[in-house]
Amino acid sequence: MLKIIFDTRCCPLATMKDFGGCVSQIVYNIRTNNPKFSSFIASNRAKTAAETEKLTDQISDL
Repeated sequence: MLKIIFDTRCCPLATMKDFGGCVSQIVYNIRTNNPKFSSFIASNRAKTAAETEKLTDQISDL
């Protein structure tokens, strides 16, 4: 079971502009503690790269 604990010390509302960095820290924590999630992210990343390449080829054909 994947548990995500949102740590307010990481993301106080006053610094929401740093939210991206905070989210990446949360994802890093999840990946470090959940090897299954890590491989899920990796396979999704590969899939996304393939999709992007396909779309780029279609656009350049136009």
